[in-house]
Amino acid sequence: MLKFKVLTDKGSWLIEAESVNDAFRKALWFCWRDGEDFHHMESDSIARGLKYHLCAEDKYGIYKVGIG
Repeated sequence: MLKFKVLTDKGSWLIEAESVNDAFRKALWFCWRDGEDFHHMESDSIARGLKYHLCAEDKYGIYKVGIG
């Protein structure tokens, strides 16, 4: 299991997941359930200092998107 720190508008918390996709699924579900806005995830299990953001792509390129 990999460990991730999820940062939201109301603070941060830790989750364990089998993959990055599983971590995103859990993080977004908990944010939805608890009424928090997702900012990003961090994991020292995979690479030190690596941050995960939700992004979108259109004809102009890739950009970060906000949730909430």
